[in-house]
Amino acid sequence: MFRQVRSRIFVPIVFYTALPELASDCGLPPFVQVVSKNTGDEVDALREAVNLALHSTFQQLRARFDQHIEHVKRDFMIDFVEQHWDELHQEQRRSDVAHLLVRRLAASLEGGASLFADLLEGTEPAEVGALVHPMRYYIVPPLDDRRTGDVLVFHEVDANGEPAEEWYVVLTPSCDFVPTRLKADHTVMVACDLLEDTKEYKEWSEAGDDGKESARKKVESIMRNNRFKSQSERFHFLPAAWDVPNLVVDFQRWRHITTATLDGAERVATIDSPFVEALVSRFTRYFNRVGTPDLDVNVAIDRLT
Repeated sequence: MFRQVRSRIFVPIVFYTALPELASDCGLPPFVQVVSKNTGDEVDALREAVNLALHSTFQQLRARFDQHIEHVKRDFMIDFVEQHWDELHQEQRRSDVAHLLVRRLAASLEGGASLFADLLEGTEPAEVGALVHPMRYYIVPPLDDRRTGDVLVFHEVDANGEPAEEWYVVLTPSCDFVPTRLKADHTVMVACDLLEDTKEYKEWSEAGDDGKESARKKVESIMRNNRFKSQSERFHFLPAAWDVPNLVVDFQRWRHITTATLDGAERVATIDSPFVEALVSRFTRYFNRVGTPDLDVNVAIDRLT
């Protein structure tokens, strides 16, 4: 019964049973809870479990999301479909409604957390004006097919036999990973350093009160992709969110491996649009630079006099 319900719809479930041990491996509060009939205070326990399920933030978030979808569909049908029904009901145009509605829904959700800000507020603001929350950078869990912007971690062992992690971002175009016409025999990816391993972060974490502010600005310069007194175009920052740590992408440390080797890596997330396009654009720009000799500005200035 449990599997049948879960296969059709996601709803909180409370097992109220005299054999709680049979459902013990299903318990994932507040979504799936097990309440025993044999405790003596089972009524209070059942009431508490139901309240926990019904008043969780997730339930409110789901209700708000469903309401948003219904509003978008309502407005689309009234404001567009009704007004253009003579054209849309023709056989060759019937699929247009589905395509247009899907794109409308997708566009309506581009605001991200701002749609649900009052439910998502915690110790951090969900959105602040034109600024975005770090979670906006990623799709978690990653999408089914491999694609540009996949954040990978290889779990290795260092020279001392200790566990080590190597982080990479995939740069190969997504179209080369389409399973029905796989073109990517090899995959191009670029290595990342942990922000906490950079000299700027270490200086900031070890700085006294006098040097704390200037050290902080150096860390911020990395986050703003304008690394202080360094090759700013060489590095690209990815903020920590979910299981992705703060990463500093180093465009000089790119490599390619056989695509089959990717099976040994954990896909942690996929960088979302437009952030993945920005990353690829900066990578391309970095390697498309054209070096020229420096102009003798003294000669140029002298010619003005």
